[in-house]
Amino acid sequence: MMKNPEMAENMNPFIKGIAKLSESRFEEFVLRHMELQGHCGEDAYLKYFGTACNGRGIMELPVEGSYDVEIIDAWEMTRETVLRGVSGKAEVKLPGKPGMAMLAKKVG
Repeated sequence: MMKNPEMAENMNPFIKGIAKLSESRFEEFVLRHMELQGHCGEDAYLKYFGTACNGRGIMELPVEGSYDVEIIDAWEMTRETVLRGVSGKAEVKLPGKPGMAMLAKKVG
């Protein structure tokens, strides 16, 4: 729900559409497109994409250290290491289906 309509003329059309949603539709949108992420210090980072069908995943890792990145498929119950020894911005290709996660584990 847009509370300040004069801002609309400078908005990206996608953002403008989201801003026009009613409060209940906005909450539904956020819940449906939410990504969950967390970390355990700098030893491990996890990003879960929920029901989103992303074609790629991006994770910002510390520039110090080295990480191996796995893709976890929660539905198929599989894990695959897709990057080794990365730091900083890690980008991976995802299969575009729900239930996917990225896990980065510190290796050095």
